[in-house]
Amino acid sequence: PIVASWIETLLAVSPAAIALHGRTLSQRYQGLADWAAIGQAAELAKGTGTLILGNGDVSSRVDALRRVSTYGVDGVLIGRAAMGDPFVFHPGHRRAPDPRLISVAAAHSQLFEATFRHERRYRFVPMRKHLNAYARRIGLSTAVRAQLLHTESSAEVAAIPQDAVDNRGEFAAAKRD
Repeated sequence: PIVASWIETLLAVSPAAIALHGRTLSQRYQGLADWAAIGQAAELAKGTGTLILGNGDVSSRVDALRRVSTYGVDGVLIGRAAMGDPFVFHPGHRRAPDPRLISVAAAHSQLFEATFRHERRYRFVPMRKHLNAYARRIGLSTAVRAQLLHTESSAEVAAIPQDAVDNRGEFAAAKRD
C-alpha cells in the first residue's frame, strides 16, 4: 500500500527514470531487498514513460536479467557486487580470484587521481574502499591490504601489487593471513 502512494507522487512530475532500492534506510545493509515492492512500483509505472530501475541484493548479470524478467523493471542497478569486481557485468562471469584485477585496480586509482586531483580539497582516501574491495576479491593477504589502505597516490598503489605477485605472475600472497 505504501508503494502506491509515493510512486504516484513521483510519477506526477514525469521523471525520465526512478531508481528504487528494495531496502529501507533503517535496514541499512541488513535483511533482504523487497523486490516485490519494486515490482509493484514497476507495474504502477507501466505506460507512463518513466523507466523503473531496481536495486538491492543483485549479485550478477544473470541475477539482474532474472529480476528484469520476474519483476518487470526496465533495468537493474548492481552496487556492492561490483565493488572490486568490474567483470560482474560480463556474460559468463564467475566469482573467482582474477589476476587481471591487479592492473584494473592500478588503472582505477590512476583514473581516480586524474579525475579529482585538481579539486581544491582533493584526497586519495575515498579510493581506498575500492582498493580494499579489489584486494579482497583477488585474495591478497591482510598485510598487502593494509598497505593498500594507507596509500596516498596511484604511484603508491602501483608499487604494492608487485610485492604480492611472484615471478610466474601468480599471487604470492593469495592466501589470507
